[in-house]
Amino acid sequence: MRGFFRSVVLYGLDIQSSGVRLIQLRKHEQLFVLECVMYRPAQLLLTDGRIKAWHALGVVLADMAGNLPAGKKRVAIAVPNHVTHAQTLSLAEHADAHFIAMEIENCIEQIFPIAVSKVAYDFCENREGDGMKNVFVTMMESDYLKDYAACLSQATLSPSIADIDIYALQRVFLSVLKQSAAEEDYLILYENDVTVMLFFLNGSDILFHRRFAGSGFFRKIPELKAAMTDLLKDFSYKKTEKLYVCVHYLDEARKIALADCFDVKAVVPLDILANIVFKDEKQEPLLKNQTSDFAIAMGLAMREVPAW
Repeated sequence: MRGFFRSVVLYGLDIQSSGVRLIQLRKHEQLFVLECVMYRPAQLLLTDGRIKAWHALGVVLADMAGNLPAGKKRVAIAVPNHVTHAQTLSLAEHADAHFIAMEIENCIEQIFPIAVSKVAYDFCENREGDGMKNVFVTMMESDYLKDYAACLSQATLSPSIADIDIYALQRVFLSVLKQSAAEEDYLILYENDVTVMLFFLNGSDILFHRRFAGSGFFRKIPELKAAMTDLLKDFSYKKTEKLYVCVHYLDEARKIALADCFDVKAVVPLDILANIVFKDEKQEPLLKNQTSDFAIAMGLAMREVPAW
C-alpha cells in the first residue's frame, strides 16, 4: 500500500515550497548513520502541494545529483497524502489477485473522472478472520508519477519507491518513540514549511490524521481545537496526557497554549535526531537548523535501509 515502486532505497528526497531536501542513511545496530544530507533553496515549485514547475525542479535535482557519487542513484520520493485516494475493501478470504484487481478498478471508475489506465494503485491485504480479509488500496493519477520519474531520470536519479508523506513521517516518529516512550498511544503535532499535521497513533497504526495548509501552528490553534473535537467525537480516542511536537519553534508560551488546546499535562519536543549519528560534523548544523523540514526525507531514507 505504501509504495508504487519496489527496490532498494538509498536516498530520501522531499520537495517543499522552500526547496529540495535529500538524505542518505545507513543502519548501524539501533542507530542511523547520516551518510549524506543536502538542501537546495528553490521557490514556486509547488502549487496546492503538487509539483508543477518540473523544469525548474529538474535543474535543482541535476545540481544535487552532480554532487553525489557516480553510479545509479536510487531515491524514494514523497507523495502528499491529499493527492491520493485510500479505500478499504472487505473481500472474501479466497479472493485472488485477479478478483482484487477487478474490485479496485471498479473503485477507480467511481472515484476518478479519467480512464482506469491513467490511475496508479498499490494495495496490501490483512486477513480479518470469519472467511474475510481487508484490502487496503492507495490510488492516484499515474501521470503525476510519470512526470516525477521523468524529471528524476533526466537528473540521473532513479525512482525506487513512491511513499505517502504521512507514512514517511510515521516511520520517523516511531523510530524514536518506540525506544524512548512506554505508551502505545501517541498524539503528535508536526510542522514543516508547507503544512501543519496532527496525528493520533495507536501502536503502529494511524487512527487519525488532519492536515492544515500552510506552516505556523501557533496561528492554527482554533483549527487544531476543532480537529480535537472531531477526534474526541468520531474516533476511539483514548485520552493521552502528552502531546509530542516536531515543529519549527517552541517556547514556553507556545507550550502553554498547546497544552490548553489539547488538554494535556505535558508538551514534549520529539527529538527525531535522537537515533542519528553524524558521519561528518559539518552536516550537523544544517539538519539541526531544519530538523522538522527534513523529517519526511528522513522517513523516506529509512524506508528500506539495508542493515550494515
